[in-house]
Amino acid sequence: MALGFSIPVKIVFTTFILLVILSCKNQSQEMEIALKDISLNGNTLTLGFDNEPTRSSQITPIQDKIYKYVDAPSGLNFRDAPKGKVLGKFPDNYRLEILEVTNITSIVKDGNKEISGSWVKVTTGRVIGYVFDGFLSDNYKEITYENNINDLSILTMDSYEKKNDVTIPFISLTDGYWANRFPKVLEEFQNESRTDDDEKQNEIYYHLKGKERVTFLNNREIKESDFLFIYNYQTDQLKQFNVKDVPLFTHQSIYGGGDYLTGFDLEGLIETTNYSYYNSFAHVGKENPFLTNSISSINWKTLDTSKVPKIELAYGEFFKSTQYDIQVAYHYVIDNNDYYYTRNSFENGTYTADYIFALSPAKKVLYMTEVTDSESQSPSLYLQEDMELPKEPNHYAGRLFKDKPPVIFGLYYNSFGCPFIAFLDDKEHVIYIQCDNRH
Repeated sequence: MALGFSIPVKIVFTTFILLVILSCKNQSQEMEIALKDISLNGNTLTLGFDNEPTRSSQITPIQDKIYKYVDAPSGLNFRDAPKGKVLGKFPDNYRLEILEVTNITSIVKDGNKEISGSWVKVTTGRVIGYVFDGFLSDNYKEITYENNINDLSILTMDSYEKKNDVTIPFISLTDGYWANRFPKVLEEFQNESRTDDDEKQNEIYYHLKGKERVTFLNNREIKESDFLFIYNYQTDQLKQFNVKDVPLFTHQSIYGGGDYLTGFDLEGLIETTNYSYYNSFAHVGKENPFLTNSISSINWKTLDTSKVPKIELAYGEFFKSTQYDIQVAYHYVIDNNDYYYTRNSFENGTYTADYIFALSPAKKVLYMTEVTDSESQSPSLYLQEDMELPKEPNHYAGRLFKDKPPVIFGLYYNSFGCPFIAFLDDKEHVIYIQCDNRH
């Protein structure tokens, strides 16, 4: 006959068990005890556990919202777990919310210094992942013009139509970027636009001479002894002029309201019998930065999708993957570098995007971008099956500058802002062309 417990004895045993559990919790928050069952079977007391006592999940939940900023010029990888699989990359200076701080640490070598830190769980609001907090900062970095734009100041060709329907080539020197680089420009422009000189206000255009010319050039750090270099990349022609011989010209903006654009008047200096002169870059300085016979249009050719190398592509907001289907592909070779224009489908067709990328002969990724369409810019050449190339080339690549890596440009038409020239080398900053596109 089994020996039974009286009710007071059961209460004592139950109280004892609860005290044991509370004692374990108080002694160490790192011990997690999962009580499976308590049974009183005859004279035997059975305590059951799901597993042996284990370490708790090594995280510290965040009670109040904490934000950090990515402090990594090349971006910061995020993963599916601490030290886990890379899912994508957050850009430099991007704000992240900290969700959890783990007890998992790492020491990362960055150049000649070692950086210690912990792995934290973060979110952008839509994307969640783990990052190494050694590359996070409490403060947002104010990025200045000089840090964000390449040292090369490249201007673009424009035109102006006079009253007698004569179109003259024109290079604006009053782009908004100049205002950032030369603080006096904005003040000068505002004074120029609000002059009390009735004669100038009534004219649509006029030339700057004498003191006005001297002041204008000084504010732009341009000397009369400098040269104006103009390179037409479509015709591969380079022209050079002495600044002192090129008129300065001011004309009213198409938006009116006393808004003027000022720059070089190239009437009679540039051939305008066809529109190729629009495909020109310009630079003002002592030395010519341009190379000739080294830039080519990308004449895309249809390619079997099975012959496209599988590289890691960024898609969506921040994700990266090599798991995708290639639906359309075009290819071209310039200077032994392979250029691809592809349409790729991710996540079983839930996300589709077009890409342009360049690979070295060793299949190293030199350049990669997702081709997007927005209010401010649209692709200069939309990817299609059996795509017909326009008579006038859109995309260009090759060597454009002396002592610089190859470039790629002409990928977009810009409604707002200015186009860019990208290098096939992530160590070189993108060049944003000075175009005075005021919107």
